[in-house]
Amino acid sequence: RERESRRWRRSRNPTYEVLAEALERHVSSEVAEMRRAIFSLGQADELLSLLGGAGFRETRRSTVHKWVSFPSQEEFLRRQLASQSPWVIAELDQDRRAALMDETISNLKEFVDDHGLRFPMEAHGVVASK
Repeated sequence: RERESRRWRRSRNPTYEVLAEALERHVSSEVAEMRRAIFSLGQADELLSLLGGAGFRETRRSTVHKWVSFPSQEEFLRRQLASQSPWVIAELDQDRRAALMDETISNLKEFVDDHGLRFPMEAHGVVASK
């Protein structure tokens, strides 16, 4: 199940999985899972099943595909790390912090074009009633 979930996250929201993998290696698996949790309900049928199990009968779902842009890999990483457990990142020693930055920036290169970092994202919106 976890392997399938990681494969899904990488295909639908790839840069966040790149970041989570680096966080797992250089910080901790707990911090990486906090980043992955953002996409924990990313599979539409799973989301609808949970809503059905909670008693919602009328559901409407829409899936949105967007391209997200940042001026650079460094700016993406700065914003992401500032928004997630900044105290944990601040406590990293200089070598671990540099390794996290270097690995993430390197693995994001495939998403860089002439305008900066650009990548696809997918999200589901649901309206439900009981």
